[in-house]
Amino acid sequence: MEDVRKTEADPVPLHLRNAVTGLLKNIGYGEGYKYAHDFEEKVTDMSCLPDNLAGRVYYRPTDQGFEARLMAKMAEIAKMKRKVTSG
Repeated sequence: MEDVRKTEADPVPLHLRNAVTGLLKNIGYGEGYKYAHDFEEKVTDMSCLPDNLAGRVYYRPTDQGFEARLMAKMAEIAKMKRKVTSG
């Protein structure tokens, strides 16, 4: 909650902004955006958090019930992202 209070007015990263006009495209909106479905693994190394929140983790599933499957899927995605990053 502290991160929300401190960063709620921070701007959305430019690469996540929709460049609906030429002007917006010229100033960098959408530049560097990676559409996951364009990639074989359907995963990219693109960060969707602002730089000041990079690397933060806000959810850690338990090893019980459905969360155990979710934890395994999150680990699989993290492995794919490392593979994409190390390329």
